[in-house]
Amino acid sequence: MSVIDRVRALEPFLRERTPAIEQARTLTPDVVDALYDAGVFTALTPQSLGGHEMHPIDWLDMTEELSRINGSCGWLAMTNGGVNWATLNHDVAARLLADKPRAIAAGNQTPGGTAQRTAEGFLINGRWKFTSGCMHADYISCMTIDHDAKSGMVAMLQRDEVTIEDTFESMGLCATGSHDVVVDNVEVPAERMAGRRFSSPSHEGPLYRFQFILMAHGSHALGVARAAVDAAIAVENAGYGPLQAMIGRDSAKIAIGEAEAIVRAARAYLWAAVQRAHDEVTSGDGGPVDATEDGTVNAQLAMLHAVNESARAVQMVFDLASSRSVLNKNRLGECFRDIHAAKQHVITARPNYRVLGEYLLTKDNPEGATIGPGVYLHR
Repeated sequence: MSVIDRVRALEPFLRERTPAIEQARTLTPDVVDALYDAGVFTALTPQSLGGHEMHPIDWLDMTEELSRINGSCGWLAMTNGGVNWATLNHDVAARLLADKPRAIAAGNQTPGGTAQRTAEGFLINGRWKFTSGCMHADYISCMTIDHDAKSGMVAMLQRDEVTIEDTFESMGLCATGSHDVVVDNVEVPAERMAGRRFSSPSHEGPLYRFQFILMAHGSHALGVARAAVDAAIAVENAGYGPLQAMIGRDSAKIAIGEAEAIVRAARAYLWAAVQRAHDEVTSGDGGPVDATEDGTVNAQLAMLHAVNESARAVQMVFDLASSRSVLNKNRLGECFRDIHAAKQHVITARPNYRVLGEYLLTKDNPEGATIGPGVYLHR
């Protein structure tokens, strides 16, 4: 059975557990175990380390489907999917996983601290906000700035090397446990330090030559939007419940049709853009190569478009509903909260269009902007 088939089989269980994990503001142990057994937390782990190393399109399918079932679980599939193990030297990662075979690695790739060289490794200090999945993680991968080289470095920290501060009480994605992680003068051996993700992967598979993990922001949003549209249609067809007021209204039928078109169109663009990027990184005769600048920009545009259009579709069907949709246990209300929380992420916020727009405006100018592997703007 494939990962996505195992995820689909979990739908009744995850829907039944949704109130419990939202109340706990993190995944409960039984949900963590179920998702691990389904392959969710090893989806992006290299095959050489016992993971699935999923094709990016399969990865989008799986994160979309899990996000349709539960927005928080889908979010954690994206952030805790095992890609962090690919930043480490293979033998080091293999040894860590051998010591704890079901280890889960959370991560925060926003530079939140510093790394100062010592005789044996690096002294890490800092605070990383919104570290999703930190409550159930065994390792936490944190982006730091090398104090001497002034370049990004990833520190793979053990759970007992960090302090988790309970800071995440959110309107949406309530069960992601996206609390602050604090590190105070912890020396990390050099073997658990690595270069910036995408720019210097330790594994050469095509999955690790591009920002495919970031593309799941789009598939997550589309899964939440799919859940919202389906919920609106189901209740309308039943003729009762929070959408009863829309029965017979042409405006409601137009909104449902438009929302469906928005979701399908955004999905088609994202899937095509990711397939193009994968084709580019597998086009070299001598092994994986980087995606073209245009392919990178196209994928990033598709991801941003998917998130923002998903939010628009959810808003459309939410606006059709009666006041019951604002209740916490209402599925439309759940989707509304999750999509608007996801849309606020630093990667998906609308100002990110500025970087891509600058590239498009100046790419034909010799002095214009260029795009790096992680969609970093260079001049």
